[in-house]
Amino acid sequence: MISINKIFVVTLLFLVINNTFSQNKIITYRNFVTCNESFMRYDKSQTYINWSKKDLEEQIKKIEEFSACSEYQHYAYKELFRVYFKMGNRKKAFFYAEKAFGRGQDYASIIDTNLLLSKKDIFELKKRYEKGLNFYQKTTDSTLKNKVNDIIAHDQSYRSKTASKEDWKKQKILDSLNIIEIHKIVDKYQWSGKANMGGNTPLSNISLAVIHSTHENNAYFLEKAILAAEKNITNWSEPASILRNMMWRFEQKDGFNKLRKVYLNKKKSLDMEKSYFQLHVLSNVYKTNTYYKLSFFYTYYSEKEKNENSNEKLKTLEEIKEFLIKDGISEERIEIIKEPRMAVDDKLGKFMFGFTTSKIPKK
Repeated sequence: MISINKIFVVTLLFLVINNTFSQNKIITYRNFVTCNESFMRYDKSQTYINWSKKDLEEQIKKIEEFSACSEYQHYAYKELFRVYFKMGNRKKAFFYAEKAFGRGQDYASIIDTNLLLSKKDIFELKKRYEKGLNFYQKTTDSTLKNKVNDIIAHDQSYRSKTASKEDWKKQKILDSLNIIEIHKIVDKYQWSGKANMGGNTPLSNISLAVIHSTHENNAYFLEKAILAAEKNITNWSEPASILRNMMWRFEQKDGFNKLRKVYLNKKKSLDMEKSYFQLHVLSNVYKTNTYYKLSFFYTYYSEKEKNENSNEKLKTLEEIKEFLIKDGISEERIEIIKEPRMAVDDKLGKFMFGFTTSKIPKK
């Protein structure tokens, strides 16, 4: 029987090979994780000297695994140029060279002495560079890019471990002005990325400026960033950064952490596809913080709903536990509490599940 993971990878490769990914195609967080893992596994030191045709064809498959996601496209196109050139397929090679230039790859980085480019090849490559650069410039909003660069610069103006109280006062003023500008940008452009920042440019880590703002602003921009990531306009590391910050700084202030992005399906069991984003970010936060124990429970907002679907909710908690164990958190660090806890609507989104953390005593 073919596994769901195999079906997903085959489908992803089919979409990449047939170039059907576009801004109208939904890129899920799971897609992003798959791209990221493929990119991390990819050997970036290959020269392709004396490679067989079969080896080069296998290399193309590896590149295509991470080329679907926006943050790796510029590098993938550069690599596809190199591989296809080595295979003797100049038509495809120069096609991908132009796409690499159009995503912001510079000319010098694509020149490879191991490829033994002829004068004719260099002439063609320069032509493709001019075409790609023209596309890059057309898709780049320089005004937006300058505004974003200013925001990032202001975000770090006085932020340092050695900053004085006066410095922090100045930084707080800049943070307040920054968030006003971010609201203006998002209102006009939505959460921006390569679609209007040019080539492979993300929103220059503008999520870093967002996370230095309030809980309400983090929640608001998280939704904007998720929509942009799904459309492949920006990469999923942006909303992941905001969610991670919310979980670590804000969501546990009233006694327990909220899992606002965990959902049930129609059968009242865990909707893994929709919940994967929250659970994977949660796992990444606490895999490295091994001195914390996590205690999970379900919530209710009124006495009437306290025991509604309680068995299904407890089963969902077990599914969450199973996911976290598979993702690298040891079983002894995870506890399921059967007694629900009452939650208060803070207007930032209701949630069915939460957890508390406690430090594990040193042995």
